[in-house]
Amino acid sequence: MVNTVFRGKPLVPKEVPMIDILRDEFGKDSVEEYKGIVRADYNGNPVLNVLDYNNKTGNVEGSTPYALVLFNERILKPRGLRTANFPELYFAHSNEVLNLEGTYEDAALILRSEEDPNSYLAKDVMSQVKARNKEQEFPTRINLYDFSLGKDANAPKGLVFKLNEDAQIIHAPVYSGSNKRFSTFDENGDPALDESGDKTLHTRGSGLLRAYVAGDLDLIASSEDLANAYPYGRVVVIAKGDAKFFEAYLSKLKEEKDNLIREIEKRYPEAQRVLRGR
Repeated sequence: MVNTVFRGKPLVPKEVPMIDILRDEFGKDSVEEYKGIVRADYNGNPVLNVLDYNNKTGNVEGSTPYALVLFNERILKPRGLRTANFPELYFAHSNEVLNLEGTYEDAALILRSEEDPNSYLAKDVMSQVKARNKEQEFPTRINLYDFSLGKDANAPKGLVFKLNEDAQIIHAPVYSGSNKRFSTFDENGDPALDESGDKTLHTRGSGLLRAYVAGDLDLIASSEDLANAYPYGRVVVIAKGDAKFFEAYLSKLKEEKDNLIREIEKRYPEAQRVLRGR
């Protein structure tokens, strides 16, 4: 059970939401709890067992869509948290809240058709989408935090993606056709095309694809690889002002402050008068 509290940076100074790379105490405790869930509920499935805490850097390393769906479902959401979406990731980097150069961050799946790549999973997600809206147009973008993880012995990795009840299914034609340039995002959270843009959106024509921010800050929405993780993968966590989260967050900060004052008073008795007089 995670006893530590997520300590994010304001995405906009002095306002919420707060955002940070998963790291330090909260990252370590979260990964330990996550690995316990993978062992107990998924028989240690190697496709899920890809998040690791690096004791030297203090960062959690590795990422796949499978892992982030489960991590959102079982670790983050119960605490009023979730992983960041594309606009949040780019905004945090461009405003120097986070430095995402040289890493990658999974954020969404793009559903274009029932064909390959990943046709088994594509057909399953397509059937769920059509059950909600028979007139749904494609391609669609669905953020990873809008899925839960299901088990299916016939699926390639024994796992399938299940739409949450409140999932947003966004029709986004921008993910069709060839690669495109962009700099900003539209009101739905997808790249706003701009021929003079400084970033590239990489796309392809069919199937179910992994979508992530690459180390050069391009947006890759063309990867058929849903299962492989790499050490430079990062999990970026965001808190959007959930009352329960902030109550716990402020309580934790107060506890840390009180402990620090007690430690200072213990080591430096002459400081007691100053501290008590504040």
